[in-house]
Amino acid sequence: MGNLLSSKTSKCKRQPSGYRQFLRAYKQKHPDMPQKQMTLSALRNWGKLSPSQKMSFVNVPSLQASHTLQKLNITDRSRARARARRRRNKKTGTKTQASSLPECDFNSDDDIRFPIFMNQYRSVHKELSESELCQQGTNAWTALTEEQKNLFKDTPRTVVLLEHCTCSSIAKPKARARRKKK
Repeated sequence: MGNLLSSKTSKCKRQPSGYRQFLRAYKQKHPDMPQKQMTLSALRNWGKLSPSQKMSFVNVPSLQASHTLQKLNITDRSRARARARRRRNKKTGTKTQASSLPECDFNSDDDIRFPIFMNQYRSVHKELSESELCQQGTNAWTALTEEQKNLFKDTPRTVVLLEHCTCSSIAKPKARARRKKK
């Protein structure tokens, strides 16, 4: 009995048929087909091939193997380059504030006080151009203390308030008079 089993196993030794390579090539040529249909169709076409055609799938030359490895390396490099391009082009994240604005403490009263100050500053300095007015007005605003800035909150618009500003032309003669007294 042992001889029968051993003889059967020796007869069932498979010769390399090349069907796997044929199946891989068939999958590449027909990627849109469903798996079952593609397998059945490949099996039918494998049966129609002559033995020499079948053997061409068994002995794959080493040149083809090295060519496919080289091709894989090229595609890997091109994929890596494409990923790098996507990373460069991709935005890093959404910014909630403009990057050019300095981060500072925001006082909710500033949105009320500063426009009132600028309107009064504009009425006193009519001779200045718009750009000079903005520049000097903001410099004058930053030079004010919090107490002086609070005078511009919900107050009647008068030129008297600008006397507290050190950059004002109204304040300059009084400052000169104080210096002369000393």
